Amino acid sequence: MNLSIDKYSNLFNLKEDFSTTKKDFEELFFNSKVSLLITKAAGDAESIFRSNLPSWCKNISLDCGFLSKFDSRQLIFKVSFDPKRSLINLQNYVKSVDPNYHGENITLEKSMRLKVLVERKTIIEDGLKIIDNPVTSKFSGYLEFEYMDEIGNGLGPTLEFYRLITEKLFETKELWYKATDNAIYPAIGLNNNKKAIKLFKLLGYIIARSIYDDRLLDFPLSKVFWNLLLNKGVKFSDIKFIDKDLFKFLEDILNLIKQKKELIEKDKNISDEELENKVLYNGKQLSSADIYFTFPGYDIDLKPNGKNILLCIKNMEEYVNLIYDFIFYKGINKVTEAFKEGFNIVFNINELKCF
Repeated sequence: MNLSIDKYSNLFNLKEDFSTTKKDFEELFFNSKVSLLITKAAGDAESIFRSNLPSWCKNISLDCGFLSKFDSRQLIFKVSFDPKRSLINLQNYVKSVDPNYHGENITLEKSMRLKVLVERKTIIEDGLKIIDNPVTSKFSGYLEFEYMDEIGNGLGPTLEFYRLITEKLFETKELWYKATDNAIYPAIGLNNNKKAIKLFKLLGYIIARSIYDDRLLDFPLSKVFWNLLLNKGVKFSDIKFIDKDLFKFLEDILNLIKQKKELIEKDKNISDEELENKVLYNGKQLSSADIYFTFPGYDIDLKPNGKNILLCIKNMEEYVNLIYDFIFYKGINKVTEAFKEGFNIVFNINELKCF
C-alpha cells in the first residue's frame, strides 16, 4: 500500500473539517420509502421460508446502507440465514416491535440444539477443538455449552462460555495493541506467530457464532479493525484511534514534509544540506533525533535493515508510507485473514457491511 504524497496530498490539510457529522450524512441521504420497502420485503415469511427474498433488499443494505434506517438493515441481515433460523429471527423482531403479538412460537427442535462439553481450565483449547471439528463448527442450529463435572445447562452456562473465552482472549496481552479509543487493535508483528494466528481465527469464529446464535457479547474490538475486516477502507487520521502519540509524531513529520515541499517550490535548486538546516524537528536537524526505520515501540524493521537506516530529511515520505502500511496492512495482514477465516465458518463476514 503506497501512501504517495502527491496522490494523498490532502494529508497535509491537517485541520480536518468535522462540521458534517455521520448523523448529518445519514439524514441527508435517508429515504423512508426505501427503508419501508426493505422492512416489508424482509417481513414476508413465505419468501423467507422459500429462501426467495428479493436480491435488491440485501444489495441496497450492503452497498447503500445510508438509504435505509438501521432497523431495516438489521432485519434483512437477520432473515438472510437458513429459513428456520431466519423465521425465528423474524418472529423475535415482530415481538420486539409489537408487544401484543400472540402468534404461534417457532422454535428449533431439540435436534437443532447441540450440547458441547467444555472445561473451564482449558476453555481456549476446547474452543480450538470446536472450530477444528466440522460437526460443531458448521452446526446450523444453536450451540449450547455445559461444563465438565458441573450441573447445569441451557442459556446460563452458554452465555458464561462466551464471556469466559472472550475474557481469556482479551487477557492475552501479546495479542493486542491498546488503542486510544478504549478499544483493542491487533498487536503489530504477529504474522509469524502461529499461536496468535490460531487465536485470532478462534476469536473470529466466537464473534460470528455469538451473532448467529444471538448471544450478547462484550468485546471492545476497534472500529478501525472492523473497517479493515469489511474492506471499508481506512485513512491516515484513523491512526489517532489506535495510538494518539504515534499520530502526533507522524503529524509532525507530515508538517516537515510540507515545509520541505514549500521550500523546494520556492527554490528548485535548494541543496539537501540547506533543507536539513531549514526544516527542523523540535529545533534540531531531524537526523539528530536518532529515529530509525523500525516500528515505534517494536523491534520490527519497516524495511530490510531498517534498524540501521536513519530517518532524515530525504526519506521522510517513505517513512510515513511504511508506518501507514505497517499499522493497517503489512504488520497485521495474517491475523486479519485468520480472523476472517474463523468468522466465515459461521457466515460470510461481508454480510456485516450493512451496519
